[in-house]
Amino acid sequence: AAKTPFQLDALTSAYIKLVNQGFKPSVEQIRSLGDLASSTGKQFEQLAEAILDAQTGEFERLKEFGVKAAVSGDKITFAFKNVKTTVDNSAEAIRNYILSLGQMQGVKGAMDAISKTLVGQVSNLQDSITSMFNEIGQKSEGFLSKSIQGTAWLVENYEKIGKAVGALIVTYGAYKTAV
Repeated sequence: AAKTPFQLDALTSAYIKLVNQGFKPSVEQIRSLGDLASSTGKQFEQLAEAILDAQTGEFERLKEFGVKAAVSGDKITFAFKNVKTTVDNSAEAIRNYILSLGQMQGVKGAMDAISKTLVGQVSNLQDSITSMFNEIGQKSEGFLSKSIQGTAWLVENYEKIGKAVGALIVTYGAYKTAV
C-alpha cells in the first residue's frame, strides 16, 4: 500500500474478497491490477469486485474500466482501448485477460505515476500513519487490552458501582451528621 495510491484497508479488503473466491494474487499481479485501476481513475476494490463479477459471467462492472465483453458460446471477446481479445469462457481465462490489461502500454506504470502526485503522496502518508498506529498498538496491546477490559467492566457494572457509591455517600453523610 505504501507504494500505491490506494489505502491499506481498501487493498486488504479487495485482497480478502479475491482470496475468498479462489484467486490469491501475487505482488506482481496486484501491481498489474493496481495499474489498471489507476489508469482508469478507479479504486482497487472496485476492480476486485468487477473481476469477481466477470468470473461469474457478469461483465457490467468491467465497463467502468473501459472493458466491453461479448459472449459467444464458450468464448468471450473483450475489447479494451480498441484491442479485441477472445478467451475461453472460464474464470481463469477471464482473470488472466484482466491481469494482462495491466501490462498494456498506457496502463503499466500508472499506479507509480499517480503515487508521485500530491494525491498519491497524501495517500502514502496516510498508509504510513496507519502502519505506525498499528505498530504502536501491537507493542502496547497488553496495556491497551487491560484498559479496554477495565472500561468495559465499569460500563457493564455501572449500576452496582452507582449503588456502592450511593451507599458510601449515605454512610459519609450519616457519619458527618453524627460528628
